[in-house]
Amino acid sequence: MAKDWVLKEANKLIDKYKFSTPYELIEELGINLQWFDLGTNIMGYNTENNRIPTIVLNTRMDDRAATSVAYHELGHYKCHKGINTNFFTRNSLKHMQMGYESEANLFMFKLLFKDKLNITDSNKYKMLDYYSLPHWMAVYFDKI
Repeated sequence: MAKDWVLKEANKLIDKYKFSTPYELIEELGINLQWFDLGTNIMGYNTENNRIPTIVLNTRMDDRAATSVAYHELGHYKCHKGINTNFFTRNSLKHMQMGYESEANLFMFKLLFKDKLNITDSNKYKMLDYYSLPHWMAVYFDKI
């Protein structure tokens, strides 16, 4: 899937819906959101049962980390319907620079940082820390 297409899908949501949290957007899209204790490694995943889309987030995350993971899983929902994607795990974060995971990351960044005007070289790592994202993800700022 092309980078431009992923950004176009994210922009459609930004233009169509007025939302300040991923939870408002998830509700607006009719996606079931559930919270479970998924242990220390799994941060979230999405699934579909009986044609009902569901995003599952780990209760062990703080609000900011949950926000980024919710947008990531929403990226899978919008861009990878019918494709089995891996759990969003802490251990696999360093491996998510290609394929479906990269596309979901790009989608997440576009929704997290809709207004890129406030992101500079001097504060981008602080922004990543704020959302509990690893520093290697700074490359996505240049892609949005």
